[in-house]
Amino acid sequence: MNLFTGRQARPQASINSLKWLWVACQVLSINTIKQNYLFAFRLLLCSYLFLAAPLSFASYTQISAGGYHTCGLKTNGSVICWGLNSHGQTTVPAGIYSQIDVGWYYTCGLKADGSVVCWGSNDDGQTTVPAGTYSQIDAGANHVCGLKNDGSVTCWGDSANDQLRVPNGIYSQVSAGQLL
Repeated sequence: MNLFTGRQARPQASINSLKWLWVACQVLSINTIKQNYLFAFRLLLCSYLFLAAPLSFASYTQISAGGYHTCGLKTNGSVICWGLNSHGQTTVPAGIYSQIDVGWYYTCGLKADGSVVCWGSNDDGQTTVPAGTYSQIDAGANHVCGLKNDGSVTCWGDSANDQLRVPNGIYSQVSAGQLL
């Protein structure tokens, strides 16, 4: 109760009740010359992302951010996703996962048994996983590459620039590229 007005006080949000995540921080150096003097400025630019996500104080082993959504892999192998769900990309299939990776409108998870499941948009075949047992996956904007247990790499999804054509060989790591 407010002692001055006699009215019941309404709960107020405090900074401690908000969930936020540090996204990026960088130093920006600016050098300029005015009237024959060099002025140097250093700015610390930090970005914060407010999360209206159901993040609890659970422990996470991995966070993967995509075009419009983000997923977190908890230490118990469960996955939680938040953000835009226009194609079902944040609706996680049941299972125990060892890795997750997200693209623009889809998500892929490597299960504990080595199988891969992808969900969300399948406009380019990015959620149609080739058979096999995988040890690592990596999602690009609209394609995915997976490292199989035998060391070979298979990619699926959009191949507009021949990104699915993997040279024969034995690989130890895979990366499908950055989201732009």
